[in-house]
Order: sequence, then C-alpha cells, then structure tokens
Amino acid sequence: MTPEPFGARVRRLRMEARLTQAQVAKRAGASDERLVSNWERGFCHPRIDRLAPLAQALGVSCDVLLTGCEAV
Repeated sequence: MTPEPFGARVRRLRMEARLTQAQVAKRAGASDERLVSNWERGFCHPRIDRLAPLAQALGVSCDVLLTGCEAV
C-alpha cells in the first residue's frame, strides 16, 4: 500500500471538514488560499510553525496531519 502524500492528506482532511482553502488559510495563519492550494498540490509544505494551527483547523492532531495515523 502506497502512503498518502502530504498534500493529498491535507486536501482529503479539508474536504472531510467541509472547509474551503480560504477558510483553512485563515485558520492556519497562512497568507491566502493559494498557499493552501500549493500545499495540496505538493508544490511546497507548510512552515513548521503552521503545522499545529493547520492540524487544528482541519480537526486532527499533528500526528494525523503528518503521518495519516494516530500515535500509539
């Protein structure tokens, strides 16, 4: 089984939370939705200081955001 790429995970979690890219950007403290789009398409990754706010915006832990599964 191939692991889910980070960008695909961000997009899936955003869609499951029924949020727009603009809403995620605002909640995660990103400059605008284009940055979220770039994360989702794998062009770049969020800065480390954006990971916790991004996870919170998506309603998951940082472990789920980064690995796709809960820490044991």
